Amino acid sequence: MEIKKYSKADESLLFDLLVDEGDEWSDYQGVAGRDKCIKALESSITYVAWVSIL
Repeated sequence: MEIKKYSKADESLLFDLLVDEGDEWSDYQGVAGRDKCIKALESSITYVAWVSIL
């Protein structure tokens, strides 16, 4: 597992993950929430954990 500070390069993978998780995440990845979520990610200190699956 790798933990790193969020960057714009992580955005597409992060939102792909949120979409795959289903409708309960639509407040973050849906039309109304995506822009708000991106703004919050860019204006805060956020870390992401990436796990490699062999």
